[in-house]
Amino acid sequence: MRSTNLRFLLAAAVLMLSAIGAASCNDDSSGARPRGGGVPDVLRVGTAGDYPPFSYYAESDAHELSMTGFDVDLIRAVGDELGSEIEISDFAFDGLLEALRIGQVDAVIAAMSVTPDRQALVAFSDVYYVGEDAVLARRGEPAPGVQSVGDMAGHRVGVQSGSVYETRLVEDLVEPGLTGPDDVVPYADAGQAASALASGAVDLAWGDRLPAEEASAALGLDIVALGLEQQRFAIALRHDDDELRTAINQALAALNSSGRLAVLSVEFLGLESAEVLPLPTAAPAQPVPTAVPPACEDGLEVVAHVTYDDHDLTQPPEVAPGQEFVKTWRVRNVGTCPWPAENIIRFVQGNTDAARMGGTDIELTEPVPAGDAIDVSLDLAAPLIPGLYVGFWEMAGTDGAGFGERMRVAVSVPVPPTPTPVPTLPPVREMQFDADRTVITAGESVTFSWNAPGATIAYFFRRGRDYRDYPVAPAGRRVASPDQTTTYVLRAEWPDGSADERWIEIAVSAPAHAPRIPWFTLSPEHRVALGRCVGLQWAVEGEVSTVRLTADGAALADNAPLSGYLQHCPVAVGTLRYAVVATGPGGTSRSEQDIDVFDPGEVLPTATPVNPATLPPEVRHFDVQPYDVGVGGCVAVTWELAGGVHTFSIKRNDVVVQDGGPLAGVAYDCLYSPGSYRYRLEAWSGANWSGLYARDEQVVRVR
Repeated sequence: MRSTNLRFLLAAAVLMLSAIGAASCNDDSSGARPRGGGVPDVLRVGTAGDYPPFSYYAESDAHELSMTGFDVDLIRAVGDELGSEIEISDFAFDGLLEALRIGQVDAVIAAMSVTPDRQALVAFSDVYYVGEDAVLARRGEPAPGVQSVGDMAGHRVGVQSGSVYETRLVEDLVEPGLTGPDDVVPYADAGQAASALASGAVDLAWGDRLPAEEASAALGLDIVALGLEQQRFAIALRHDDDELRTAINQALAALNSSGRLAVLSVEFLGLESAEVLPLPTAAPAQPVPTAVPPACEDGLEVVAHVTYDDHDLTQPPEVAPGQEFVKTWRVRNVGTCPWPAENIIRFVQGNTDAARMGGTDIELTEPVPAGDAIDVSLDLAAPLIPGLYVGFWEMAGTDGAGFGERMRVAVSVPVPPTPTPVPTLPPVREMQFDADRTVITAGESVTFSWNAPGATIAYFFRRGRDYRDYPVAPAGRRVASPDQTTTYVLRAEWPDGSADERWIEIAVSAPAHAPRIPWFTLSPEHRVALGRCVGLQWAVEGEVSTVRLTADGAALADNAPLSGYLQHCPVAVGTLRYAVVATGPGGTSRSEQDIDVFDPGEVLPTATPVNPATLPPEVRHFDVQPYDVGVGGCVAVTWELAGGVHTFSIKRNDVVVQDGGPLAGVAYDCLYSPGSYRYRLEAWSGANWSGLYARDEQVVRVR
């Protein structure tokens, strides 16, 4: 089966480790079996569960998460041949060989290529798979012709840090001076390299073919070269485990002759027998180790889940939607290097984008000597959408390389009770708030007027918005063109500190035959500094003859497309009214939006619009209801995003309660303390919270 949460992770790391194990490698407390001890009853295997289709996590129909993949099923089949129970642990890829050398595992299977550098450090089984590499480029853009490694000179190439691909680029291009050192861009994992390519941070990404095909489908990338670096995958073992290596080679031969390897190739790799490259007829040579011994080696063991134990993913604890919680692990330094205080705990991957649960990378607070155990805690918040969330974290050293067993947090978010609105308090003062009509057809406008004599300030806003962003004079008027039934609120604040609100609901119906304007938005939405630009985004549907855009009646575009994005830079202070006018055989529809242009009090440079081809993110809809709720009540959070959205989050009082997910959805959040809660939806066009930005806010009161 294939993972739906695709991560393009390049498999390789060259670790200069000693051929002579440190004294602690034989410490019985580590769980290591004696070296050269033959075939064990329980074979402890290390892998990196973030590299589909070789090793990854998949959710079953029963919503249970477990590790699977070509490598995982292969080593289990090897265990059947050996008569050994297989115990698989998930490690940082960069630290797998260290875990093998210090005796934390007996074998490593992780789509690991056989290279001379690695053969100097560890022994390898016979090759069980021969694969090709692939070079990725962005779809729809001119790509360099890549027929050799040299053709990548002068281009920024993303690779996994420590991989054979990084080594090849440095040796073939950087050291001879054919390309600059900054053109080889290493990432902590190849998923980041592929995302960097998709967002434009690099020109190419280089890695193994099968994961590259997965990334191509998931991220819309093109494969522009194949077969520059053939890879031979084998199982890594310690040099002195001759009996175990012989037994594993015999098991691999039996699985190959029985056709089991071919079955796994079809199931996980999508390769028919004719497509599988032939295996070498002889085992790779096992040279005498010549690597320079390191001063010490890193290692990490997860001793216990101190809080929110998921019992090996069999019983993930329930956490209410949006609930903040602290996940704590007890970890032990099982290596021979002390952990410096600058080491970090960083997020690696999750079963969904939201599995990070708002957690941020943290540094250790103090050094940790070899052999000591510490508690590591993360502040998290359960996502709003019900479901199973599993996130994986790892420790990374000061060189950026991850090591040790990975730390896992798994929670189940249940469906909350249906939210029940609480009536709002009646107004306490008289004030006038009117609309010229309360029933309109989509595309028509409504004129609001108000007067609150004696008020110190007033606010006019759509229900659910943060009123503080919409100040107006105590007496005034405003035009609005809602595209759906909407409630508008006038809030007046009085000298004694009290406040009063009036609401008017505008019922919006679709026109019978005229063109429809599903959305018309401004970015920023309500205020802009003089000298800055306003982004207009619109869409028109139905039978349409012309689409016209105006600013205070002056034409911006007389023959605009049915949907698009345009920037306009206001030239004067005041209220500016933008409009979309769509005309067709059935009539004319109109949608208007007002924006306040203010003087920032300083001379700003002439506004330079961004390239309209770069579509910004758009918050098409964001609402939280009810807006007043009793303690223990639940609110419904609904959102819809459009445009160039790469990442987004929903925050409640600056705590992330939804970290990515579907671009349109509904979720529920239960609130147990009185006060005001501000919900903010933020969207970015680039990776890692970068690029063009859009946001919307709603405020809820709990009484």
